Amino acid sequence: MGEVNITIGGRSFKLGCDDGEETHLLLLAEHLDKHVENLRVTIGKTGDEQLFLMAGLMVCDELWDSRDALLKLEEKWQARVITPAQVDILPPEARPIAPARKPGAAGGKFPARKPVARPAATPGPAAGSKPIVKQT
Repeated sequence: MGEVNITIGGRSFKLGCDDGEETHLLLLAEHLDKHVENLRVTIGKTGDEQLFLMAGLMVCDELWDSRDALLKLEEKWQARVITPAQVDILPPEARPIAPARKPGAAGGKFPARKPVARPAATPGPAAGSKPIVKQT
């Protein structure tokens, strides 16, 4: 198990993570720290807990907006409002998963995709990958 020391809002934390995830965890912490510091400048004197909570909600909002944008893109893909060429201009991580082409399909069109069941709530981290937080 990997271990990383991070600093957010001037406070140090020791986190446990899966081996090989250390760099990713440091980048996530840096992103959260930027939000905390921006809030500290904007709001002024307030408690760390409130700053951390507000920064966490801001990051969740970013995630939610990205999720919604991806779902809208997938809906357009399903309805063929966008073409494969338009999808190719997107960064790889934002591209919907393209279905396999049917052999001999006329015009090279994609077959209809089956709807993907979406959970009602955002799922938590995979089992065994939840960071362990210890304040130092």
